[in-house]
Amino acid sequence: MKHLRFLPLAFLVWIASCDVIEGPFVDNPTNPVDTNTTAAKRVVLVEEFTGIKCPNCPEASHFAHGLAKGTYKDKMILVSIHAGNLAKPNGSGDFTADYRTDVGTELWTAFQLDHVPVASINRTLEGGVHWLEKGLWESRIAEEVAKAAEVKIDITTTYNDGNRNLNVSVDNEFLVDATENENLLVYLIEDAIVSPQDSSGEHVLDYEHKDMLRASLNTVWGENLSTTAISTGTKIAKQYSYTVPANYNIDNCSIVAFVHNNDTKVVRQAAIKKIK
Repeated sequence: MKHLRFLPLAFLVWIASCDVIEGPFVDNPTNPVDTNTTAAKRVVLVEEFTGIKCPNCPEASHFAHGLAKGTYKDKMILVSIHAGNLAKPNGSGDFTADYRTDVGTELWTAFQLDHVPVASINRTLEGGVHWLEKGLWESRIAEEVAKAAEVKIDITTTYNDGNRNLNVSVDNEFLVDATENENLLVYLIEDAIVSPQDSSGEHVLDYEHKDMLRASLNTVWGENLSTTAISTGTKIAKQYSYTVPANYNIDNCSIVAFVHNNDTKVVRQAAIKKIK
């Protein structure tokens, strides 16, 4: 019997914060290449835009979280982004907390938002904008979930309680051919933040804000993954360090990583990992 000799699967090249591995490779090109696509499922990113002074936002948030925890569990990641006029804090009274971020403010402008609650589903376009009204969320999520996974994303975190330093590694394996304009974005989100919220005109002082965007670890639009077109099977790793602010409850924090095309902004895949 003739024995096929397989070459090593990966050659590690360290370049700044990026590892690129092309492959896998085999001696015999007529044999099918197993890219392990069955291990990757489509995960949809839902960015819900909200505000502490928005009376209609709690009901919309409850609806979105119901989808994330129920129908689309493990297939949908929800990030709540405070942006716009109804997210601006007051100088006194109940609504003094400021949960706005540079990311949220820039997305508000770039996505042409003018009110909340709305949501961006994988940053797909609808009528020339990247957001949808609540009544269209579920159908768009269903459309996106039904698509095949295009990237497999694995997140690894290490955290030092003493200095609150967080290290994050994100491994990306492309399951389809992609362009040279694919960006990785890494968010830090925090759950279970108890703070006042307007709900149908009532000030709920012990409202629990869920999955709130706190920061991006790599700018508003992320980091480019390759300067050339990406072929199926390519693996690219990125690493980041971040000092978690003292007012964040690290036990309730997670990392959300996703890859989007930086030309269209459409998200190819998303992943989430609890820090602790």
